[in-house]
Amino acid sequence: MTCKTTYRLAAIITAGMLMLTGCSSDNDPISFTGYAMGTVVSETLYTDSDDISTDIERAIASVENTYLSRKIDKSEISKINSKASLSPVEMTDTLSEYMDTLLEVSRDSGGAFDPSVGALSALWDFDNDSEIIPSEDDISKCLSYGSYKDIQLSGSSISLPPGLKLDLGAAGKGIALDTAESILSSDKNVSGAVISVGESSILTYGSKPDGSDWQIAIRDPRDKESTIGTLILSGTNCIGTSGDYQKYFEKNGRRYHHILDPSTGYPAESGVISVTVICDSGIICDALSTACFVLGADEGMKLAEKYGAEAIFVKDDQSIVMTKGAEKLWQSAS
Repeated sequence: MTCKTTYRLAAIITAGMLMLTGCSSDNDPISFTGYAMGTVVSETLYTDSDDISTDIERAIASVENTYLSRKIDKSEISKINSKASLSPVEMTDTLSEYMDTLLEVSRDSGGAFDPSVGALSALWDFDNDSEIIPSEDDISKCLSYGSYKDIQLSGSSISLPPGLKLDLGAAGKGIALDTAESILSSDKNVSGAVISVGESSILTYGSKPDGSDWQIAIRDPRDKESTIGTLILSGTNCIGTSGDYQKYFEKNGRRYHHILDPSTGYPAESGVISVTVICDSGIICDALSTACFVLGADEGMKLAEKYGAEAIFVKDDQSIVMTKGAEKLWQSAS
C-alpha cells in the first residue's frame, strides 16, 4: 500500500502578519500572498511608502523563468541542458555567478550538493508527485553521466558531457530570497520585512517598528501541526529548511523523499530528517541545507561552520543537535 503525503511547510512564520493593502502606518505591515517558483510566496512589509510586494513576486518569478526553470525552453538552464553537450554555451553574468557559488559549495561538501543531478531529478520526478522507484539500471546510467566535477567552465561559457543535466532547484528558493533582499535594500522606505518562498525558505529583513525580534518557528518533521522550537533573530537573515517530509512517498515501509544523494542516486539516508540553516546569503543557505542533509549531522555541522552559518539538525530518532551559534538563537518548544 502506498501512503503519500506532500507537505510544503517547512517553517511557520510567527511575525504577526496582517492582511492589508496599499501603504502602511509605522506599526501596521502590508501583507501579500502570491505565487512564484511553483509555490506560495508570502510577504510582510513594513514601509511608509508604496506597496512593492507585487514587484518582489514578479522578480522572483522572472528569476525562475529567465534562469532556473528546466521546464521552460527559453530559460538559461534549459538552453544549457539541450546544447552544452554539443558546444560551449555562453552564460549571462547572473547565471555565471550562481554557478560559481554553487560549484564552490559542491567542492566544499564533497559533492553532497551537486547542481548536475538534473537527469536523476527527472528520473525520480518528485515534482510531478511520481511514486515510481526507478530501476537500478536507470539510476546507474544517470550516475555514469558524471558529476559537478565534469562541468567545464571557461570564463562565462559552460560545457557538459553527454547526458549530464543541470538542476539548480535545490538552491532556487534561496536565490529568490537574495532577489527579494536586493529589491528591499534598494527601497529606503522599507524598514523591515519577512519573505517566505514555499515556507521552507525565509528572509527576515531589517527590523520591525517596535524593535522586537523576528520569531521563526520550525515545524516538527513528523507532525505538521506542531513545532520543535523557535528561532529568535534580529536584522537580516536567510533561513532554509530541507526535510524528508516535504515531497515523499512510502512503499514497503520505506520513505522515498526528494533529497537525493548524488553519490548513490537514491534519497539520502544520513540519519537526519530535517536540517535548518541560518546565514546571510540565500543561495548558500539553500545549498547548505541540502548538503548538510545529505552529509548528516556530524559532517554537516563542520560544513555549516566553514561558511559561518548556523544549523539545526533533527535526527531520525527526533533528537535535535545544532551549532553553538544556533543554540543562542534557539528557543525550544518543550
